[in-house]
Amino acid sequence: MIVTRFMKTEDAPNIRSYVESNESATIYHTLDWKEIIESTYRYALRVIVCMIDNRVAGVLPLAQFRNYRGQKKIVGLPFSHFVQPLYSSIEALNALLSFAETTAQKRNAGYLEIKSNIGGRRNWHTISTYMLSELNLNRNIKDIHKSLKPSVRRNIKKAKAYGVSVRIENNRCAFNNFYDLMIETRHRQGSPPYARLFFENLFKYLSPSKRKLFIAYHGTQPIAGIIMLVHGKRTIYAYGASRSDKNLLQLRPNDLLFWKSIEDAHHSGFDVYDFGITHIDHSSLLRFKSQWGPVNHKLFYSYYLCRSKTIPRINRSGTFGRISSTVLRRLPVPVFKIAGPMLLRFLG
Repeated sequence: MIVTRFMKTEDAPNIRSYVESNESATIYHTLDWKEIIESTYRYALRVIVCMIDNRVAGVLPLAQFRNYRGQKKIVGLPFSHFVQPLYSSIEALNALLSFAETTAQKRNAGYLEIKSNIGGRRNWHTISTYMLSELNLNRNIKDIHKSLKPSVRRNIKKAKAYGVSVRIENNRCAFNNFYDLMIETRHRQGSPPYARLFFENLFKYLSPSKRKLFIAYHGTQPIAGIIMLVHGKRTIYAYGASRSDKNLLQLRPNDLLFWKSIEDAHHSGFDVYDFGITHIDHSSLLRFKSQWGPVNHKLFYSYYLCRSKTIPRINRSGTFGRISSTVLRRLPVPVFKIAGPMLLRFLG
């Protein structure tokens, strides 16, 4: 017997066990991630669970919120780059998607977005505007090092010669340092920043085995950092930040950070180092990631249209994106810290 419904409190232990044992699951499927998103952004986040003979056979997390135009949308999930439905059979997958479609219709959503490829299903539309970069770690670390671009290997060596050191941190002070670096980076780029509360919740809800903060120091000064999110055999580069001082950037802290995190992932026995997604228009970022030897492939998102007639797209290189970036760069930092996360909440 198949029963599909929203998760109940008493389902939590079984869902945790199912997600932990599912090879397709990422950190974004976990109930810990649900807690982080709910506690930070106050989205209405629900988990659809499919039960077959009273056992969990499928899981699909969804969040409902409004975009910057005020349109209601249901997304699985915001602040997550790849979240496919987890299922043990085709029957479970179909049950999950049917329930999600009905939910979107009942709630008069503009559309339902699933961040994976839902192929061959009626009234679904699939597009690809992002590239996903994945580095295979099932090789000798020396072979991985040899696969790096010569310029990257030189930069790693240069950073060490200049006295840059990298440490894995696990304390609130270090996460606060990373937040400061992130604010400086996003203000420089004209990109909306994450709220301080977001990083506080990462520290609070994720165990050290699920998140790793790498900070690059020059002497005692933190000059760059990255946060990796960990689940199963995959480690995901999730967030990065650095000082704006060009003299400090010439020390090549970011190259050393990435290499140390790759070494750590390899030593820890992970199969995949996920560099995250890159918009197809962001060629410079894709070139940077490609220097590390990953396989780049298209990432497909799927949309079930309800009230919307077309697939929603945000052209960040268009007029709206350019104006937003200019305004954010010109905001005083105290205002930027408040206004930026409010804007990011609508973008999801």
